[in-house]
Amino acid sequence: MAANSIKRGGHYRPINVGDGERLISVAGGGALSIYGLKRGGLGGLLMTIAGGALIYRGATGHCNLYKALSVSTAKRKGLRSSVKHGAGIKVEKSAAS
Repeated sequence: MAANSIKRGGHYRPINVGDGERLISVAGGGALSIYGLKRGGLGGLLMTIAGGALIYRGATGHCNLYKALSVSTAKRKGLRSSVKHGAGIKVEKSAAS
């Protein structure tokens, strides 16, 4: 598993949203959701849904639009290297062991 990934529904999703951006997404999404709930109507419902999507983005650190555009604002954590799922070979024991 990569150092910057989360597991959802049996699939790993890379964290591609930076920490500052995540904080802004959660705060902005919360404010938009509350405003939408207070406003009511169809416009308020759409604002609440958009706010929920921003909260989800901030909480998980994953953005599907960033994934589609191959963009990442998240910092790499540590000096670990990773290989995409199914592209590598797992070695559990070598002949020298």
